Amino acid sequence: MVVLDTNVWVSAIIWGGIPDEIVLLHERGQIEIASSQKLLNELENTFN
Repeated sequence: MVVLDTNVWVSAIIWGGIPDEIVLLHERGQIEIASSQKLLNELENTFN
């Protein structure tokens, strides 16, 4: 299980690269990504 901080999510969404590869691993079912409401709120605030 992997926890991605807000910076990794932003990098995956905007620039791709290695952070995006981590998200793709999750989409393929190769890893699990853990999150929390606090992290989701921070991500939402970053994009607003």
